[in-house]
Amino acid sequence: MLLVYKIMRERIQSILTNLETVGEDLLALSDDIWLNIDHNDNDALDKGLTFKKAFNKSVGEFREVSGRLSDLVQDYTQVPTFEAPSAPASEAERERRERLIRALDRRVPHGLAEDFRYKRPAIFTLSGVPFDGTNTWSQVYETLCRYLASLQPVVFNALPTNPDFVSSKGNKHFSRQAADLRIARDYGRGVLAETNLSANQIRDNIKRLLCAFGLPESAFVVYLREDRDAGATGDTR
Repeated sequence: MLLVYKIMRERIQSILTNLETVGEDLLALSDDIWLNIDHNDNDALDKGLTFKKAFNKSVGEFREVSGRLSDLVQDYTQVPTFEAPSAPASEAERERRERLIRALDRRVPHGLAEDFRYKRPAIFTLSGVPFDGTNTWSQVYETLCRYLASLQPVVFNALPTNPDFVSSKGNKHFSRQAADLRIARDYGRGVLAETNLSANQIRDNIKRLLCAFGLPESAFVVYLREDRDAGATGDTR
């Protein structure tokens, strides 16, 4: 019975993670389409803008629906989509994670100067502390935020009022009110985060987070599960 439950739990988590991954890839595709429009051709620009608005609207609706599906499944099955890993609680756990990193060392560590579209995180480190079990950029983002909150709770609590986390269009990336965000997720301490973000938008927010917490960009290193379409998306390894 325990084996059956374990298999079902893994299957549910895999399906819900895949939903999240599709959402991230759709946002990356939106970026690709925009970059491939000839911005000096007014007709192409007008058509591209019309398409991108409609595409972004549909992607947003997809992510909202997939979020509701995820919530329904989690509420009914009591199987969480994702449980953010904490820092290693023991030397044995730290060594286990570091062994995983060594196994990935055939792939060069990646930093925040790179393009993360269509790429999959496996493990990341912050100031040498390893975190595994993060299969999407949203999961990396949540895990990082929760860890930073444990290090400097005062700084984390101030994120909803930090102007660095408000876009040029006035959209907030953190708030204490769900109505301020498109797709909100509770990251703890009453702080809600916007999760309708592409991989590169998450990358940019990680840069801002490191700055807010007084850490250099070099403190964050990620090891990738795969680099799909690397040639088409500007692999910088």
